[in-house]
Amino acid sequence: MISLLEVAERARTGRKLSDKEWGLALFKKLQELIARHDLQQEGPERFYEVEDAYTDALFQAAVDLLGELGVYCTHTHRTITFTEDEVRDALRENPSEIKIGRGRDQRVWRTQDIGDRRPPGINVTGHGPWSDALIPLPIIVRELVRHERVDLIEGFMYARIDGWEVHTMASRAYAARRAVAKVREGLAMAGRSGLAIAYYPVLTDAFSMLAPLDTERGLRTSDGGFFTILPDLMVEEELIGAAQIYHELGCFGLSGGSGAGPWGGSVEGRMIESTVGCLANWLVYRDTIIGIGGASAGGDFLPRKAEVVHPQGPSRDVEGMQWRSFAVQKALRKNTNQIYYTGIWGWNRIYYDMTSEPYLLRVALSSIRSTLLGLNFRVGATNPPTHTNWVIETSDATLKSNLRLEDFVELSERVSKERLVDHPLQPVRQDQRMHIYGEHPTEFLAAGLKAYDWYMQTPTEEYIKGERKARNYLRDIGLNI
Repeated sequence: MISLLEVAERARTGRKLSDKEWGLALFKKLQELIARHDLQQEGPERFYEVEDAYTDALFQAAVDLLGELGVYCTHTHRTITFTEDEVRDALRENPSEIKIGRGRDQRVWRTQDIGDRRPPGINVTGHGPWSDALIPLPIIVRELVRHERVDLIEGFMYARIDGWEVHTMASRAYAARRAVAKVREGLAMAGRSGLAIAYYPVLTDAFSMLAPLDTERGLRTSDGGFFTILPDLMVEEELIGAAQIYHELGCFGLSGGSGAGPWGGSVEGRMIESTVGCLANWLVYRDTIIGIGGASAGGDFLPRKAEVVHPQGPSRDVEGMQWRSFAVQKALRKNTNQIYYTGIWGWNRIYYDMTSEPYLLRVALSSIRSTLLGLNFRVGATNPPTHTNWVIETSDATLKSNLRLEDFVELSERVSKERLVDHPLQPVRQDQRMHIYGEHPTEFLAAGLKAYDWYMQTPTEEYIKGERKARNYLRDIGLNI
């Protein structure tokens, strides 16, 4: 298998291109591959009936892109290419299961198939900035990991700490170590000291990634780091170096991006990018827990004729996105042993009323669908424990009810028609995490506080009423919950 030292060398010796030249080259190559592999097709009537021939062609297009154009290093402005043999050899060495955490909190995350009957792994996330002006971070962590099914927590980063902006080498090291130490303090408060942590860095440079490695007070070999492919299939030289050390120590890498960006052009171009991004996560960074791609920037897909909200841009119609996203996932699951997860809808980046019946039903649909697709879960962005509990309960109910993908289509259409017609998805608003940088940082937790009291460790009456309505409705339509 190609070594990370060789990958780093190619980042210094590959074809030289400016950022704009790379974008144009990527756009042209994607259009060429779409035509070569005949990817511009009408989809099946049911999204899960995508033919093997189509998904095989999509995967081959991704392999061809890695060999003919590659990925782009933002630091050196050079391309990194891989031969087909290198790609396929590397995928054969990709572990199909890994152990994370330690002691009684150790968990095994593994490859799961579409329709798998095993419950998903659960990653609860901070994945964002934090401020000491908010509820003390250890209390937040204690509540986030309270559910015994939580396997992993994705951490936080400080933008300011002790009154200082985090930008110098000293402040970056201090902030990185402080963030991990606070997470570990919260794990100890929850009685879950061995739970795995995925470090979310303040900056994606080697220094910031390596500073918190410390078995006693920071990241342990049973923990991991957040590495990810940037939009437009861009990678970072310093992250390759950090990944080398994480990999040697036995730490896992977690990826949150699939590489799809504006240069993809047509939806088929984004499909190829998403497929390539998942492969590059292993080839370039040795990530072993990977956010699965789709036909858009994310892998999740909604009921037909819904409006999907992307933090980066306006709402757009997603007609036809279901089968295209499923095609990406099927191509990856058929040709790799990678361990995939998906984000569950309803995270605290956009303001939602987390107590309402329609919100909880949308969360349930996302949980049910992701369970049937055999994906592990990434839950929330500092969402209250009520959110995690509801996600897990609806996932378990999916398995107990022996639902299939074809059942989900009927169920989701019924729920949408009977309960969600008057509940459009939220228009794009300010990313709620940005409140932490403003004059009113406590607004970041406003939605969650409406549903849950972090100090008293109990859901609010308003949340209990909303959940009772959602639960009774799901029971009435046949879910064993």
